[in-house]
Amino acid sequence: MKRIALILAVALVLSIGGQALAQKGGGHDKRPLEKLELAKLWKLTEFLELDEGRAAKLFPLLSGYDRKIAEKTGEKFEIMKKLKAHFDDVAQIPENELVKMSKRLWEIDKEVAQLQAERFDAVSKILSPEETAKYSAFEIIFKEEVRKLLMRGRRQHRGGPAVPPPQPQMQPMPGQGE
Repeated sequence: MKRIALILAVALVLSIGGQALAQKGGGHDKRPLEKLELAKLWKLTEFLELDEGRAAKLFPLLSGYDRKIAEKTGEKFEIMKKLKAHFDDVAQIPENELVKMSKRLWEIDKEVAQLQAERFDAVSKILSPEETAKYSAFEIIFKEEVRKLLMRGRRQHRGGPAVPPPQPQMQPMPGQGE
């Protein structure tokens, strides 16, 4: 019961924070991202069997790093839009600016990798080594599941063959029980 109350409290905090971001973000609808984030936290809570205290420490930490990484990803996306416009002959970018933009793309990748390493170190101070390893596996599995869902949605949108929904991948680790 405490776990459900904790998840609902986290959901409320995230939805309020997401609404503030949506208002700042120029009117883009952030609800799908909020729902995805809530689903991720729900699954993570279950997968790691988090108690209220550790979840209260872990979720704000993850949210902070996710926000920083999202900012870097947004910057990268903006650069990519400008480059695409250049390559589609919609906008002309001087060569020296092209070099700066290309270099910045690689710098952003390094910065994101650094943030991910910092996040891992911070997570490992809250979780046990076993849980930290499970968290690392969870991140990879969850991203892959989201990628598969997006691909399935694109195929359906384009009128292609429907792909069966992915089977749940997050099963208890050996010796964990159910």
